[in-house]
Amino acid sequence: MADGTKLGSVPHTALTCLDGQKGTTSGDYYAPPDRQFAPVRHGNKVDAYTDGRSAMKAMADAIRSAQKFIFIADWQMNFDTELDSRGGAHASRLSELLFDAINQRGVDVRVLLYDSVEAAAYTHENEARTALYKMQDANTPGQVQVGLHNPATGRTDAFNIAFSHHQKILVVDGHIGFVGGLDIAHGRWDDGNFDVVCDPKLHVLNDHYNNCLGKFRGMTRAEQELTLDKPDTSPEAAGRVRPGFAQAYVPGLAIALDRMKAQWDAGAALAELQDYADKLGVPDALEREGIRKLAEWVIPGMEEAVAVQRSVAKTFLVIQEWLTEIEKEYADVIAASNRAADEAVKLNAGEAAAAAGRAVEGFTRIQAKKFGEWLDERKATIKEALMRPVRNAAKAVEYARDPASLLADAEARYAEIESKFIKARQAWESLVKWINEPVDRIQRLLDSGRQPRMPWQDVHAQLQGPAVFDICRNFMHRWNAMVWQNQRGDRDTGTAARQALNRGIRGANDWTGAGLPEQTTLARGMELTPLGDRWLQSMGGMQALFGDLTRPGKAGNVSVQIVRSSGTALHALEKKGCKELGLHLDDASCLQPYWERDQPMHSILDAMINCIASARAFVYLETQFLISECGWSDAKPGTTVETAVKGGERRATTKAEKKKAGYVDKAVAMSGPVGKTGVVQDLVKRRQGVKSAASNPLVAAIAARIRRAIVAGQGFHVYITLPVHPEGSLFDGAVLKQQYWVQQTLLRGDDSLIRRICRSLIARDKNIREASVEEADLQAEVKAERWKEYLSVMNLRSYGVLADINHKSHYAPHTIGADQATPLYVVTEQCYVHSKLLIVDDAVAIIGSANCNDRSLLGTGDTEIAAVIVDGAAKPMDLGNGVQVVTRTFARDLRMRLWSKFLGQALETKPEKRGEQFVFSNATEDYYPWFSEKAPTLEVDKPASAKTWAEIRGLADANSEAYQRVFTNVPRDSFPRYDSVFHGFPAAGLSDKGHVKRMLYAQPPDLQPEFMLEPSIVSNYVTSAVGRHDARKATDFLRGNKERIGVQGFWVTMPLLWGSGMDDPAATMPSEIIAAAPAQGDRSIQLAHSNRHAALSQGGNV
Repeated sequence: MADGTKLGSVPHTALTCLDGQKGTTSGDYYAPPDRQFAPVRHGNKVDAYTDGRSAMKAMADAIRSAQKFIFIADWQMNFDTELDSRGGAHASRLSELLFDAINQRGVDVRVLLYDSVEAAAYTHENEARTALYKMQDANTPGQVQVGLHNPATGRTDAFNIAFSHHQKILVVDGHIGFVGGLDIAHGRWDDGNFDVVCDPKLHVLNDHYNNCLGKFRGMTRAEQELTLDKPDTSPEAAGRVRPGFAQAYVPGLAIALDRMKAQWDAGAALAELQDYADKLGVPDALEREGIRKLAEWVIPGMEEAVAVQRSVAKTFLVIQEWLTEIEKEYADVIAASNRAADEAVKLNAGEAAAAAGRAVEGFTRIQAKKFGEWLDERKATIKEALMRPVRNAAKAVEYARDPASLLADAEARYAEIESKFIKARQAWESLVKWINEPVDRIQRLLDSGRQPRMPWQDVHAQLQGPAVFDICRNFMHRWNAMVWQNQRGDRDTGTAARQALNRGIRGANDWTGAGLPEQTTLARGMELTPLGDRWLQSMGGMQALFGDLTRPGKAGNVSVQIVRSSGTALHALEKKGCKELGLHLDDASCLQPYWERDQPMHSILDAMINCIASARAFVYLETQFLISECGWSDAKPGTTVETAVKGGERRATTKAEKKKAGYVDKAVAMSGPVGKTGVVQDLVKRRQGVKSAASNPLVAAIAARIRRAIVAGQGFHVYITLPVHPEGSLFDGAVLKQQYWVQQTLLRGDDSLIRRICRSLIARDKNIREASVEEADLQAEVKAERWKEYLSVMNLRSYGVLADINHKSHYAPHTIGADQATPLYVVTEQCYVHSKLLIVDDAVAIIGSANCNDRSLLGTGDTEIAAVIVDGAAKPMDLGNGVQVVTRTFARDLRMRLWSKFLGQALETKPEKRGEQFVFSNATEDYYPWFSEKAPTLEVDKPASAKTWAEIRGLADANSEAYQRVFTNVPRDSFPRYDSVFHGFPAAGLSDKGHVKRMLYAQPPDLQPEFMLEPSIVSNYVTSAVGRHDARKATDFLRGNKERIGVQGFWVTMPLLWGSGMDDPAATMPSEIIAAAPAQGDRSIQLAHSNRHAALSQGGNV
């Protein structure tokens, strides 16, 4: 395929995959030819990494080897992430490796980052860009360029702003490529032992990561010193520096405000500020009246952006509309002047017309901070300009009408105009007040003595061979699209607009004497250069970099197809950018260019569906999200607004709540255009029990494959490993929304995966159609749990012991006995599953960045990339169900390594942990090791056998029971609410709504009563003293002994009924964005549902 307007010249018979989709001795695994991003390429070498430590070490080695260029694309990239040699001199931070690449070896480094919404889900791209640019000067032989890429989904609804570029790739010299789920970011480095105890030497500053807890401590002096830049003192240096660590981050809303103030102080025009407010969440597709109404009570997935939307976006809209109305009023007055005397009006018509036109032009021309002065000045100027021709006309000798009545009429019309000026001024003053209000900007970190880190599970892959070309091509296309998009303000109409704007500024300087600076550009990223054919030739050319793409590579014996999710708007930008910026890559296929198809690309989903349909023994899915089409939700009757005002609780609506819901209905009915907005109508009018939030057919495909096994009476099993809930606070609407729909997808939805399996079982047993299965039979079958013969759903969990060595510096409440001995806390945390992995029959693996939800799979949301990997080393094997399956070395080895890790069979000592498996201190060493040294002997070589899945499920069940026996904050089926997990945390009284305020930034929660030396002292829902954990008893129980088996490995059973006493807990949030990243704001106090009985059952004294 040629990336211009012509097809490739390579004949079809020379393609590396002759039919473009099918394997030769096993299933149909690849994306179909008419929807491919790239063909299947043979002759690759692929290495898989099952933890951040090994993956980042490989990426560090690749960067050190770079001689020509480095491409990095990430959703989040933290420049100070330590890739290797942690605990030492910090010489393997990403910034250090890139500094050496550009300054010592002359490498061209391109970094492409998602341009996030700072006030909602900030990914720190601005700090990364600033830090990396400081590393180069005029004498740097190489270069680093950082591009920020806005979403480009091609959606026709209001939610483009909610989506992101989610790819995680690294390419070095065109020979080595990385894809997978691992961002080069804080918290991702994990050694595979899933340690919850944070060693500050290994996890410096922001790398102590747990987004589920509130941060509260500041930086120490030693940590502040680590953030200092170090000037390069080499002879050739001319000002470049080696960046220190990033300082403790401030809340995202403060970052957003700081950026706005920087624009303000630099003289940014109001139109630029409005563009920024639009980026924060004001959707262009909604009519303006709808925007204002939505801003009052519906914030689509961005709760932290409420203040920004209300105070900035709404204010801009008000000002702009008032000025537009003023312009119309001026036109009417000019028309009245024309009535008076043609000659008199003609004499001054140009002046009056110019003044009227300048009213609205001022919105984009005049600097924001000067706008108020301009408004007052313009009001007087306009009045004089409009009244003068009327006075002249009144004096005309030949004027036949009454001059006094004309003058009075004009003055009355001007009074109407003046009232609009006043309102615009008031709106302006509200904006000035808001932008100068103080916000929380305290730099906060987690405390390793009382807050666990969240272990991280991810899978990443390194590729060598011809498939690297397709990863490289994806980056180059996206880079050129970003450059073209960002620099468009200085092309064509942008240049003309800038010239007109500067004429206006010169006029404003004449009017006010303000000395406003003229605009040099309406674009951003003007330092960025394209990746075109000339650049490619400067790197050695296609042949030198990628070899002959018409032939199999020589790196190995693995077939790889690079697949992608991307939207039509991005395709159009890629096509335009590559054409205009001069890039013409030939991928050596005769397939139609993907950007000519006029359809979203979802080849990742296509490949996943093909793989699942081809499965003969088992499917293994390891993913951060599983939200798929599940029929109707199980919510109780009632409108979405009613559910929202009840906080998702399943109970009758009170009179006050009904009244509140009625107000919303009336407001929407009276809102004009908003009544036509589908989003708002859905939120207000639709009733609970609605169709699935997702439409992707992934669950349907899995259920269909299980149905075939049920009908055939053949063994088959699906294993799924998920997070117990998405990262982030369970008080965050986006987190709750996602969790709710994950559970609907798996169990609670009418067409959930489990209910589909149960329908198939009943239909087989009764010899009826599945459509004839009655609800009572279906519910009984779900409870009978025969579905467990075909499906296992697990989470990962670990634990450890913390020593609160800094307890004396903390505020109350203090821990009982802290003045006599260092408080010890036994803590647990989920091991966060961030992987995006599918393995089928130990034959094929798909590794990439795509989650299992609409936004990652349909091509109308996030931009994603993945690799379909099929090893050439094949071996027929019975995987436990009596069927001979062609297995392949890569997929089987990867699956076996992962399962061994999750079973606790792969625990290793680590040099950075002083030769131990886990971090412990002098105060906690008596309780170490956390896990029994006798690892479980469970065999996992036959995943389709009943023995294997029964033993894995038994282990996961036993681990879950052990954790629930000791800890109060572990989710379980018996918890009717999601926030029931907070009942053990220190309490800070009741909110106005009667909810207990929980201090998630304070000490860990109480354990269950039998594992407390002394329980917390609580009176009137206020904790005055935090209880003491019985660390000895708790760790002895969890570790087990000769008579009783303790926790083995990390797999636990997912609590599918947790929170089932609630309907949608974030009902007003549009389902289109339910997979949005959780807000990373810090809440000093969280609100949990007030429940006296639940508090008592968790060990508190009320």
